[in-house]
Amino acid sequence: MCGRFTLTLDGEALKGFLSEYFAVDHVPPNLSSPRYNIAPGQDILTIIHDGSAFRVGTLRWGYKPTWAKTPSQMLINARGETVDNKPTFKRAFQSRRCVFMADGFYEWQKKNGARIPHHFYLQDKKPFLLAGVYQKSSDVPSGFAGVILTTQANGVVAPVHHRMPVMFTAHEAIDWLRAEPSEAKNHLKPFPDASLAAIAVGDRVNRADADDPSCLTPR
Repeated sequence: MCGRFTLTLDGEALKGFLSEYFAVDHVPPNLSSPRYNIAPGQDILTIIHDGSAFRVGTLRWGYKPTWAKTPSQMLINARGETVDNKPTFKRAFQSRRCVFMADGFYEWQKKNGARIPHHFYLQDKKPFLLAGVYQKSSDVPSGFAGVILTTQANGVVAPVHHRMPVMFTAHEAIDWLRAEPSEAKNHLKPFPDASLAAIAVGDRVNRADADDPSCLTPR
């Protein structure tokens, strides 16, 4: 699964990335600062393709399926292997695909009764995109909520967790957003081992209200 991630670019670097790859020159002002511990229930930077151009905005991470009766049943992930046929996600996969800006994500390793957080990032420290789908939601101010798609862990993530988020380079994200529904699922695969690095970090990241550089302090 994917339960936390990072986007530590400063505002200018973020604007430059979005302008270069997505021809977007507007970044929501409330998300232009570095983020070190993005958690479910928060607003996240989102890119979609509206059929003619890319658009950037925010949506709430996690949405409530029709069968949910309490907020605790909010879904934050969807399996890439079944996202195209699960009733909760099928319609969103067909017409509401998106990507979320990131430059790292966290997974927890169970070891000797403890849960040890690890931060995964690209070896070249560049940003990447996380695959997602979204739906309209009257429960959040933005009017939209989304989930991150996951896949089988690659060789770097597997020692820590058996699942990982679907990661894209900018060019791969563009292909995913523009793909026909019949082709989109082919993009949902593990990221190459050689490009990914990891480090065990301290327990501060376990707190959803912690969001500062100390979340990335090596263990």
